[in-house]
Amino acid sequence: MDAEDPLIMNSLLINQQSNGATYASKRVLIVDDFESMTQTLAAILETLKFKKIHRAKDGREALIKLKDYKIDLIISDWNMPKMDGLELLKTIRRDEDLAHIPLVMVTGNIDQDDVMSAIRHGVTEYLVKPFSRTMLINRVHKAFKAPTPQLIKDDNGSAEITRRINNIPKPMPNSILLVDDEPNNLMVLGELLKGDYKLQACRTGKKALEICDKDTPPDLILLDIMMPEMSGLEVCEALKNNPLTEHIPVIFVSALSQTDDVLKGLALGAVDYITKPITPEIVKARVRNHMKIVQQRMTMQLQIETMVENTRIRDDIHRMFKHDLSNPLTAIITNIPALEGKTKNCEDELDMVRESSLMIQKMMNSQETLMKLEENKCSVELKLIDAHSLIKKLCFGLQAKCEKSNIFIHYNVPPAHKFMGDSLLSYTMFSNLINNAVEASPPGSNVKISSILDAEARTVRFNIHNMGEIPPSIHSTFFNKFVTDGKVTGTGIGTYSARLAAEAQNGEISFKTSYEEGTTLMIVFPLLE
Repeated sequence: MDAEDPLIMNSLLINQQSNGATYASKRVLIVDDFESMTQTLAAILETLKFKKIHRAKDGREALIKLKDYKIDLIISDWNMPKMDGLELLKTIRRDEDLAHIPLVMVTGNIDQDDVMSAIRHGVTEYLVKPFSRTMLINRVHKAFKAPTPQLIKDDNGSAEITRRINNIPKPMPNSILLVDDEPNNLMVLGELLKGDYKLQACRTGKKALEICDKDTPPDLILLDIMMPEMSGLEVCEALKNNPLTEHIPVIFVSALSQTDDVLKGLALGAVDYITKPITPEIVKARVRNHMKIVQQRMTMQLQIETMVENTRIRDDIHRMFKHDLSNPLTAIITNIPALEGKTKNCEDELDMVRESSLMIQKMMNSQETLMKLEENKCSVELKLIDAHSLIKKLCFGLQAKCEKSNIFIHYNVPPAHKFMGDSLLSYTMFSNLINNAVEASPPGSNVKISSILDAEARTVRFNIHNMGEIPPSIHSTFFNKFVTDGKVTGTGIGTYSARLAAEAQNGEISFKTSYEEGTTLMIVFPLLE
């Protein structure tokens, strides 16, 4: 390998940066039931000079440690007895005193649903086994730099997001380590594979272990069985006993007379074998097949890292948007009193501008609540909602939009038809649904809003009807995220947000639609007991 290789130089730079960063005032907690992995993690973390490295064998023991000590970072496995890593994460994020602690999940679990569950419940970093020292150290640095729930107030937010996107790690080129005490054998294999892979070679088992123990271990090893001092079997066993190298696929290269040794090697964890004298086509095919598996795992790891990073970027964009929108909105609210003295016969319109501006401000301040609702991470305190007044205000605010499209809104919601809900979520829900109904209505048609009280079932149902039809192709996904049809500026967020808001208020939302009858959206809420 070339000493000027940029990948090597980048690795050296990372190591230099890592060695310069210490955490002498911080405590870290390792949670893993596998002693060998715990020791490996602790050995790596010791290089960062933590004040104290605590250990726990499962989530329950970890919670005890968290009560006894002020922990600054948690590194946890997923699969553990008594309480697994995901349950530990959920418990920590629900506890106000612990929720701020960054948690790095170090696991072999690459199931996409599980990964998304960890992201939804606030995992800080997700590191897939196998990993190198540098990968773990980088995750520790990133975990401590992860954004807090506070608002971004500087002008470097966009640059920071761009930097993080650009710094999402890319898959490394496939590399192979050739281990054989015979130079001729190394030369033959090297000539055969050099055009397709990055190659390293050595002639002793001891040297092979040294190479694999570095920050950039090989992706695959072709290992001779019969070698002096340390045999291929001993090398394989040492690799499989080390958590940092156990993942590296080993293909034995053996003579036909070494069948028993090959069987022992496969029992130790080798993935395949090639017999001497080698057949070039067979060697290439075996190596190619195992490299596909390596590449699939690398791709999966990159996707997981990207998912975690995208979630963080989404949260940062939300904070930046909230901050940037606050200034012009504040200007509107501040100047409303001045307009009152300069305009006549516009009291109703100014009241609507004032109320709408204040509601937007409340919605911005409550976006965190909506995001938590999406992730099932918060509950809502329900109060009595005056649906009549709420819908009246919304319809008045839509007058200009309706006049432009020659749409007429008729509503019949008696003042007695109240329900238990949240004022902001109810506003958001009805606003989205009525807006969608207006936008979906053919010009010259009506939007009808009504409510029906079911005293026996103790429910109130709100109907929002328009003469547009929901296409059959999106019937099953109508309330899903980013589903829209026929609207150039549609985002597919309105009905999704309405569903979340309805469900958070113990309501149910559904629809019926046809070409002849149009579409009716139905929202059912329980009455006050």
